[in-house]
Amino acid sequence: MQKRYVYLLACPDMPWWPIDTHPGNLINELQENSVFVKYSTMRRHCEGLVDWLLWKGVVTSTHGMVQAFEQASWIAFKKGVYDGMPCYFVDWSGIEFIWVLDSALEDRDIEAPTPPWDVEALQSMGLELVDPHTQHLPDFPGSSRVFRRR
Repeated sequence: MQKRYVYLLACPDMPWWPIDTHPGNLINELQENSVFVKYSTMRRHCEGLVDWLLWKGVVTSTHGMVQAFEQASWIAFKKGVYDGMPCYFVDWSGIEFIWVLDSALEDRDIEAPTPPWDVEALQSMGLELVDPHTQHLPDFPGSSRVFRRR
């Protein structure tokens, strides 16, 4: 069975569950104890990663950038632990976007938040749903849900 990680938050977001008095320490510990992973590894484990990349404008339907990720200094894909929960995260110019193991949230009785790139949010941004089987974006094989500009 493959592990599934769900989007939790970005480092500037206010945590929405009780934690100790210094939430910034969680990010420092996350960074200090993390390891680099390949984009393909993170994509395999993290739900919504492709949608996140499109939502943030990191990639577009006309200019895929997956190969450039390996050489880019402004974006890195990492694995670590956030507040005791296994996670993957994107370190984008010093901002961490964190996906945590869904069973870790269940163990704490925390419901995963709705990601900001959910279908209605993306459609309100002028993006449309694309069927990746008939309208394939070359850098994202196997994605179940892809959006592009109308």
